[in-house]
Amino acid sequence: DGIFLAEDQFLLPDPEIEKYAFEFFGELKKLNYKKEIFFNSSALINQNPALLKLIKDAGVNSTYLVMGFDPGCVARYAGRG
Repeated sequence: DGIFLAEDQFLLPDPEIEKYAFEFFGELKKLNYKKEIFFNSSALINQNPALLKLIKDAGVNSTYLVMGFDPGCVARYAGRG
């Protein structure tokens, strides 16, 4: 029982994505949701302490880090797809 946020870009270290994450988690915090909140993220983690605190304060209690690429993505980024 809870929310799973299937958005793996929240913590990418990019100014536009960081702005989006601050807005999203700021609104989520306002909801004062009391059940489990889980989200997935890229391993390229934005280390901004204010953003990480906001995510925690919004109620996120666990995350799944995506550490690899499927074969199709690997081929595409390697110029073979």
